[in-house]
Amino acid sequence: MRVCPQCNRLYGPKQERCTEDGAATEDHVKVLLGKSLGPYQVDKVIGEGGMGVVYLGEHPTIARKVALKVLRPELSLRDSLVERFIREARAVNTIGHDNIVNIYDFGKTPFGSFYIVMEHLEGQDLRTLLEVEGPQPLNRARTVLRCIGAALAAAHAKGFIHRDVKPENIMLTRLLGKEHAKLLDFGIVKLLTDQSAFETLTGGAPLGTPQYMSPEQFEQGDIDNRADIFSMAAVIYELITGELAYPGKGPVEVRKMQKERTPTAPSLLREDIYISRRLDAALLWALSPQPDNRCSRMVDLITAFEEGYQESQAGPPPDLQSFDDKTDITAAHYPARSGRSRLLLGVGLLVLACAIGAALFLLLTGSDGVGPARPPSSDPRKAAADMAHVAAADATPEQPARPADPAALARELVSDALKATEASRRVAAIKLIGAVGVPLMVPQLEAALTDPDPGVRRAAALALGAAGASEVIPALRKALASSVGYAAVDVAQALAQLGDRTGRQRLTRELKQARDDFRRKYALHALGRVKDPAARGWWKLLRGQRLINPTLRITALGYLAAAGESRARKELEEAARTGDWSARIQASAALWPANQALARKVLTEATASAPPKIQAKAAAELARFGVLDAGKTLLEFLDNSRVKLGPAQRSACIVALGRIPGDDAIKQALAGVLTDPDDGVALAAAVAHMGLMRRQE
Repeated sequence: MRVCPQCNRLYGPKQERCTEDGAATEDHVKVLLGKSLGPYQVDKVIGEGGMGVVYLGEHPTIARKVALKVLRPELSLRDSLVERFIREARAVNTIGHDNIVNIYDFGKTPFGSFYIVMEHLEGQDLRTLLEVEGPQPLNRARTVLRCIGAALAAAHAKGFIHRDVKPENIMLTRLLGKEHAKLLDFGIVKLLTDQSAFETLTGGAPLGTPQYMSPEQFEQGDIDNRADIFSMAAVIYELITGELAYPGKGPVEVRKMQKERTPTAPSLLREDIYISRRLDAALLWALSPQPDNRCSRMVDLITAFEEGYQESQAGPPPDLQSFDDKTDITAAHYPARSGRSRLLLGVGLLVLACAIGAALFLLLTGSDGVGPARPPSSDPRKAAADMAHVAAADATPEQPARPADPAALARELVSDALKATEASRRVAAIKLIGAVGVPLMVPQLEAALTDPDPGVRRAAALALGAAGASEVIPALRKALASSVGYAAVDVAQALAQLGDRTGRQRLTRELKQARDDFRRKYALHALGRVKDPAARGWWKLLRGQRLINPTLRITALGYLAAAGESRARKELEEAARTGDWSARIQASAALWPANQALARKVLTEATASAPPKIQAKAAAELARFGVLDAGKTLLEFLDNSRVKLGPAQRSACIVALGRIPGDDAIKQALAGVLTDPDDGVALAAAVAHMGLMRRQE
């Protein structure tokens, strides 16, 4: 709809002038930009869906960032939808949990749309993560299940059922330096004691997203906690395998699949890592189409998954055949449930194992019985070792002195990160090296191609390709020969970036053999990055594909424009000229290979005219393309004196500086950040400093 900015009257999409005062009308999405909602200034659009639009807002006095979720004007006229919107705010505040996004306030826009003020999270949702990176390591799936499972358990304890658990509604962020997940969107929550809350709002159609809905939701009958457990398991299944448990394209097809087939065990889809049969069974138990055969408490799913995770980490038993004979990979590995009953006493050892796991789980997370608010350690021996390490550190006031020379200190920081015990730390360092785009620590990265952790191996391959380390082509070929699925795509992309024909051939083959749209998109991403003509396959997916979000569309259009597609270039050019600054910057970055003049003009303008944090983003993009002038802007944001940036934003600015053949001012600035209290920022400065020194050689 369109809105008169003078009198706030609403009009249809074709009404360009207000009939009352003659003012030019504006699109309801754009009319709020730069305005105020309550005490908050509306900065930019950060999300859009069928129900409404989400804006980034800021309190000008206390500089508090918030997300402003505004219901679409036409929907604000429907009492049932307004009640659903307000119910979200009530539910979230009633539950009150660390893993559920906070809601602070709600109100009405000048043109009558309802809005709620929510906590602003820096990070990315699981859908974006899956679109860009494909299936994830087991430890990340474990973190998500612990965090979101705890949130759902808390909701269930208060009588609430979410009913729309899906990747788009789960946000990955950071808390105290560790990965953290939060649950969003309680817009279609059902209160168990309020049957009227179950009334559908779409003419009798069930509410939810078909690919993640439990069978009982399709039937529109009574639902309980087990509906959310099914959806949570479907999300974790997709996070691990990169595929949907029930990949139908609509409600009818999904429901048919639920009746006729059992999802493929995750261990059969992830050939690049070992997944225990117990972990398979935990997910398939929770994905059972029959609620009575499914776990009825979220803590049971978390405990069962934890057992499977620990077995997976231990690796395959020596006698794998014997193991397979003893372990069923179907949901029958876990007992059937009847309503809300406990586990049957007759399952013997399994009950004992679950009880021990649950006791350990509650011991580490508190005694409320609803699971962890934050990812706890599941290994008491490791926890004891960690405590002993802390005690030893406290008893030793003298710490090893770091080198005074910035170059030596930078190298030591990066070397320590590459040797870190935590795989996530190694991956972070490797990704930073790849982002700088020059060969650094090549022998260490080559050694990482055989790292025990699959995430480290994949990151190392991509970093070597991005850095142009052609001397490792033989090692990458060897890695490709033993890689399958998404890992094979990463290694093949690295080879293609280094000019090896084997890589392009493998990427083309992976595209042809892709079993679903997830794998197809992952292969197309790689082909787009190496500017292969086969990247034109994006057109087919862009035409009405349900899993293409706006960010992914811009990225895909960039690949197509670089391949010479004029339609894609025109769409990007239009996006670069219009919209909010964030959208224009993204479009300009994607447009750069096809129309460098326009892209550079928009990005340069953004560094001067956009809001401060957007200026930093634009300057980082210019630096990525080797524009020397961007260094001056980035230096202004480095010490947070101009505007306070989060650690992730500071790291992005720092890495961008590492791509510029800088002067002494840049080297001195980076040297000053090597001792930053945030480990991630210090590591980014170390990699950038090394990259700068390498460029000056």
